[in-house]
Amino acid sequence: MVTKFPTFYLPHHPVVKESSRSTKVRPVFDASCKGVNGISLNDCMEKGPKMIPDLVKILLRFRRWQYGLSADIQKAFLMIGLHTEDKDVHRFLWNVNDQIRTMRSTRVTFGNAASPFLLNATVQYHLARFNECRTVKELKDNLYVDDWLTGADSEEEICKMMSEGEKTMKEGGFTLTKWASNSQAARREHSKMFG
Repeated sequence: MVTKFPTFYLPHHPVVKESSRSTKVRPVFDASCKGVNGISLNDCMEKGPKMIPDLVKILLRFRRWQYGLSADIQKAFLMIGLHTEDKDVHRFLWNVNDQIRTMRSTRVTFGNAASPFLLNATVQYHLARFNECRTVKELKDNLYVDDWLTGADSEEEICKMMSEGEKTMKEGGFTLTKWASNSQAARREHSKMFG
């Protein structure tokens, strides 16, 4: 495969997690692994500014609510595409029917130095398109990488936030999963929304 862009082959290995509800086996790419020249992909990558909110502040804000709510963005990094010029530094070898094939990732891989920035910048860009409401503000302020931790003082408001949060993130191509709450009404709402 000839390219005008720089190339790098990412080493990878499978991680098996039998207890996982969604994906039992995941490939893990190592962007910190040094190539023959002693340089890794992460050595050549700009990390971008830190956009992740302070976890202690998120936890302190969370504790003030009578009812807590948490959710996770499903496969968050994989929802963000790579530019064409970046795909060749995300090459990897894959065994298909005993034949080694050269593949290129088309999505942001977990483990790249820039991945947290790319995810947070993408989510914040998406959220900026919405009128400011409580749910959007909570997503902006209390999303730690791909985990949302929030709450409210009434079960009615928790249910409203679940519905609005789901709809808001879905419009950006993100799916909120692993919902949890100490509110019985929120758990019933979850059953209605997701079966």
